[in-house]
Amino acid sequence: MKHLKTVLVALTAMLSAAVADAQTPGVSPQPDLPSTQMPGSPSETTGAGNRSQKALERENRELRQPNEILRKASAYFAVAELDRRSKT
Repeated sequence: MKHLKTVLVALTAMLSAAVADAQTPGVSPQPDLPSTQMPGSPSETTGAGNRSQKALERENRELRQPNEILRKASAYFAVAELDRRSKT
């Protein structure tokens, strides 16, 4: 049980750091993804639409890291619970 608390504290700290990074302008946990637009396509020539799409893509990337941490934590605790139940 003590080990689970230690892991939970560590995951919480990692999640807090990831959220703080996501809220910091200019900090991105993942590199920019290549554009799927062809040169000269209508969305590329629209400045405001392109900036809006880029902002949404950046926000999406920034939110992936905390989601991945939560997914891994959930899997870890599910396995720990199954182990605990099998020992009793």
